[in-house]
Amino acid sequence: MVRRGIFGVALVVHLVALYTPKSPPLPSSVIGVDKLVHIALFAVVLYTGVRAGLPLRLLVPALLANAVVSELAQYLFLARRSGDVWDAVADAIGVGLAYLVLRRLDRDRPGRPVVVREPT
Repeated sequence: MVRRGIFGVALVVHLVALYTPKSPPLPSSVIGVDKLVHIALFAVVLYTGVRAGLPLRLLVPALLANAVVSELAQYLFLARRSGDVWDAVADAIGVGLAYLVLRRLDRDRPGRPVVVREPT
């Protein structure tokens, strides 16, 4: 129950950060902060979603699709936002990093898998 709550909070923060009409305030003096935020937003949602019991095989493609859709939405529909291909790349990096962490945890805990394995 707690893991689902944490995932819910992560998902709400994720969606608000990506789809609000005005960009969230970020320190502009630090180069790359925006990309680090994108990486974190997507990594945290994947990690918390899998830990909450959602299937990795569904979350990964959903998040990768959302990376593209969110940038297109920002470009086409949100006047104070701008879509950026490099933001989508950062999003995909976040998904990849969380995927690697989850797989590593799976190897380190053979008796209690973090990621549900597909039947072979």
